Amino acid sequence: MKKIFFYIILLVLMNSCVSPDQNEQAVTFDSNKNVTYKDLNVLEIFEISDNQLHGYIFLTKANSNFMDKLLLNFSVDNPQSAVLHLSQDYLIGLVVVENDTDASKILSFDNLKLDWKDSKIVPLLENEYPERVRCFNWKGTTKNFYNFMAISAITIGVVVYAYIALFACLEGRCERMDDLKEFEKKYSLKLKGPHFSNFNFTSTLSFNDTIKKNGIVIPENTLTRGIVLYRNPFSVQNISDYALKGNCTIY
Repeated sequence: MKKIFFYIILLVLMNSCVSPDQNEQAVTFDSNKNVTYKDLNVLEIFEISDNQLHGYIFLTKANSNFMDKLLLNFSVDNPQSAVLHLSQDYLIGLVVVENDTDASKILSFDNLKLDWKDSKIVPLLENEYPERVRCFNWKGTTKNFYNFMAISAITIGVVVYAYIALFACLEGRCERMDDLKEFEKKYSLKLKGPHFSNFNFTSTLSFNDTIKKNGIVIPENTLTRGIVLYRNPFSVQNISDYALKGNCTIY
């Protein structure tokens, strides 16, 4: 909450309208490009040996300290934030497998099932992967609040109404904030362009090379990397996890 008011103060000092946030992003999970060990917390390493294949599964979740989590929760407009929210419900498995034979081999689905902390965790199949993370847009809503006051001459009545609407929206009741767009239409001659962000920010997720139940084909003389998702059996474990839980819906 303090971060929100600090942000409002900064905006007020600017004494002008600010541009709205983007409303959505597309995040692609690719073990060869944007998913690295530096961004993840390795929980445990599992060795794979199957059908003359050898390799490892690195069981991970997003790596971030408490303050980073608060900041990414406040500003859900980057891939790191999407990964962080996703990792509250899912564990990410980074798979590295080598086939040093002269024939293609199949890594069986059963070899990706893991025993972790007395729990059996099974990879999601391709039709089970989450497609979106939708989060309440704290930063964009704060900008809405500021722009609302800036373009409506900041009368006492408007300020009081805006405060009530903002606090209601922080509790998940954003109906009053819809009036912002009506005010924008009213003052469209005074200001150019859109000024308000959506109250929710959506990250559309896509995963390269998702797992099929009949296994993964590993070409001959190849080192293959991939990503698998597991449902996290211990999704909320400490206070830093609570910093994100409830603010976002994964579906």
